[in-house]
Amino acid sequence: MDEQFKNETFAGLRIKSSVARRFRKFARGMASSQSHTLDLMLDFFQRNKLSPKENLGPNMNSLEHNLKKRIDGFIAILRDIEKNQTKPTQAMLAALFEELPQDGKKPKRIPDMEDLIFTPTVEQEQSEPAYPEINPDLLLLLENLEYHQPSFSKAYYRLNLDRNNIEQLKQKYHVR
Repeated sequence: MDEQFKNETFAGLRIKSSVARRFRKFARGMASSQSHTLDLMLDFFQRNKLSPKENLGPNMNSLEHNLKKRIDGFIAILRDIEKNQTKPTQAMLAALFEELPQDGKKPKRIPDMEDLIFTPTVEQEQSEPAYPEINPDLLLLLENLEYHQPSFSKAYYRLNLDRNNIEQLKQKYHVR
């Protein structure tokens, strides 16, 4: 008998014999007295604020399955990040470092901005007009083009030409 219940008297409970057999078997499995087992069970329910009538929800197998699915999803996200972000960046860095000179050789000269800017010679300036002549048809289109910004839709350009002018331009430029 347990020390904490040594000086207490016994009280009878009226329970069905099949339930009593199940409880005695359970108490033997716990390796303690029936009083102590029942006391532990009551403490457990009170401490965890559980009711024997309530379902505890998913069992451990389904919780484990859900956890594995989440971990697999996380691994898939990490692999995608590695494939689409890390490896291309690493490849670009490797390509940059491959261009570095090795064996003490001087790198090729990088052209200055002055070399890249085109400066026309005097002959080129005289032969080419500074501003080419604007096509009159293009000028007509640009003059009749208006920008509209409606309140509830995207902005757009509107061409204010009558149907005859548009048909003449289509014929001139072979547009159907």
